[in-house]
This record gives sequence, structure tokens and C-alpha cells, in this order.
Amino acid sequence: MPLTGPLAVLALVGASALAGYSLENAPPPVASTLAAEPVVVSPAPSAPPRPVTVVSPTATASPTPAPNPAALVAPYRKLILVPGSRGPAVSVVQHLLGIPATGVFDAATVTAVKQFQGSHGIGRTGNVGPYTWTALSQLR
Repeated sequence: MPLTGPLAVLALVGASALAGYSLENAPPPVASTLAAEPVVVSPAPSAPPRPVTVVSPTATASPTPAPNPAALVAPYRKLILVPGSRGPAVSVVQHLLGIPATGVFDAATVTAVKQFQGSHGIGRTGNVGPYTWTALSQLR
């Protein structure tokens, strides 16, 4: 008598090939003179996730220092940013101005740049050019 169902699968592929799989979802064997349909083998349900232990920093650990503004500005000093500009240079300007860093030179960025320029004696153009980059690099 031919093997059917889970026993046929074990005989064909060997027990080690099925490690980690469950036959719980397999259809029941069907007696037939035709070739049996393949048995569907599904992965065994995974174990529930393990709890995560959160370790707080010790009192001796010092926070990561804030990046130096001059170091942030250095790669972009030769760029002129205008409304509509996008990218990491815009994100740096937004970060230094204390507004959300979206990477898009939008109306909020223009307003913040004009305010910064006015408070640093730079013409209030709303664009970020050499004078504004210099002032941003000197922030403390």
C-alpha cells in the first residue's frame, strides 16, 4: 500500500528537511487511485516575541555633543539656497534655525531665514548665500 499524507512527505523529503514546519494546516489525506495531490506544508507558528529590556544610560555616560555649526555648514558654503530648493543643505539651515528639518525650502524656512538675517545685520533676502552661511557657521 502506498504512503499518503504526512508519511508520504516524510518518505520523499526526509524528516530533517521539514524541521520547523507544521502539518497542522495540511489537508487530510484523500484515498484515490490517481496520484495524490501534494501536501501543503506551512511554517510552524513562531514563538511569541520576547520582552525587550530597556537599559537606561548610567549617570557617568555623557550625551553626544551637538555638532559644530561650522562643520555642518562647511560642505554647503558655496551653495545659494532659494525658495523651492531641496536637499540636505536645506535641512542643515532648518536645523540651525531651530525649525523642523524637512529638506524643503518652504515659506516657513523663508520666514526663519529673513528673521535670522535681520537679527545678524544681513540683507533680508530670504535666500541663503555666502553671508548667511557665514553667520550660520558662527552660531553657538
